[in-house]
Amino acid sequence: GASRGTVKQTMADAHSKPALLRSQAHAAHHWPIRHEPIRIAFIARSGGAVIDAIAQASHDRWPVRITGVLTDRPCGADQVATRWSMPQARLTQEPWETWSARAVEVLRGWQPEIIILLFLRRVGPEIWRDLPGTCTWNLHPSLLPAYRGLGALERNFRDALTARAMPQPTLMGTTLHEVIDEFDAGPILAQKSFTIQHAPTIEHARHLSFLHKVSLVLVQTSVM
Repeated sequence: GASRGTVKQTMADAHSKPALLRSQAHAAHHWPIRHEPIRIAFIARSGGAVIDAIAQASHDRWPVRITGVLTDRPCGADQVATRWSMPQARLTQEPWETWSARAVEVLRGWQPEIIILLFLRRVGPEIWRDLPGTCTWNLHPSLLPAYRGLGALERNFRDALTARAMPQPTLMGTTLHEVIDEFDAGPILAQKSFTIQHAPTIEHARHLSFLHKVSLVLVQTSVM
């Protein structure tokens, strides 16, 4: 994940023109701007940089509130939740077949309106079927439907690097989509793209992907 300093700079960038971000989202979707904080829970097995950035936005009065962080192994997301005094839980002992059903019970207690998945392999359909009124979203580091599955950003970057001299560059990017039973195949909510010229190294690509994940969540939740 990104460093704390990077996260602070990210949120400074994200908040430099919040009114513009909101007006653009409103114009694009013709939806009313939400004033009550929307409740989000994360299921993660990541370093936690995205969660940290969203928590900072919440602290800075963006209309979003993290109600809990659920992990399936020790990871940076645990530390982020502890630092921000968020409710958190770790489910590591249950067999694969029962993990999602147990997770539903934890999530129900947190009462999220949106559940966001970060680098998860373990979740099953109980998450998006057994919590009525709750949306489940996934953040994927490519422009779906291209590059589904694990290692998407790295595979996409290699192809973009190979094709950098071609007239039509290979796009990279990030997708926010609804979760369905099929892997990385739910309805797309929003996407942001970039090219190899914006990200000449894999480190640049990872940083842009992080920034895109944060901005996609903040804009999409602000117009719900």
